[in-house]
Parts: sequence; C-alpha cells; structure tokens
Amino acid sequence: MITVPCTWFVGVKKRKNYLNLNTYRNAHFIALNRSKKDYKEEIKEELRKLGVFKKVKPVYRYYLPRKCDIGNVHSILEKYFLDAFVELGHIQDDDCTQVIGADYEFVEYDKKNPRCEIFIEELI
Repeated sequence: MITVPCTWFVGVKKRKNYLNLNTYRNAHFIALNRSKKDYKEEIKEELRKLGVFKKVKPVYRYYLPRKCDIGNVHSILEKYFLDAFVELGHIQDDDCTQVIGADYEFVEYDKKNPRCEIFIEELI
C-alpha cells in the first residue's frame, strides 16, 4: 500500500485544488503538464516501495476533506498515478492488457490529512 495526496496545485493560482475532472478540464495545458510532473516527483518516494508488475488491478481508498463527486476526483488522480507508475518503470504500459480495471471507494472525511491509499493487486 502507498499513500498519495488527493489535492494538488493545478493552474496558476497557488492554492490546492482537488485533482478532479472539473479542474483538469478548465486548466491550461501548460499548467496541467507542470502539475503532472510535480505530482510524479511528489509520489516518487512512495512508488519506490513497489516492485515491477506485469498485470495489476489497483484499489484506491479515498479520505477526502469534504463532500465531492468522487468519480471526478478518481478519474484524474488515477491518470496522474498510472502515468507516474509507467514512467518510473513499475509497469510497462497502463493499457487495458496490463491494468485490468480498478476499484475505488470513499472511506471517510479527513480534513487534516486528505489522501488516497492505493493497494496494488498483482494479477497472473
């Protein structure tokens, strides 16, 4: 299991936003590219705890600071996470032959430490 942030700096304003579909849709592509690279750097040490896999099914458990549309949060966090997962060599690609689905769930509110815990289930 690794723990990653579910809020992140996106856009030119220096405030944390959810990594969500609404923010992603409205942000400039340069800001998105920068935030994705910064996010990868932020989670790199957590990803070092993991090995190399052939096929996986991630399970994402969210501890959010407030009520939100979890599907919007999950879609972008999963994209950022899987792109970093591939770029750092933990899986060859994040296509449908190697990432065989995913599960996500809301666990509870945590205003002091919003996060996502990711469990990687290796499939054979």
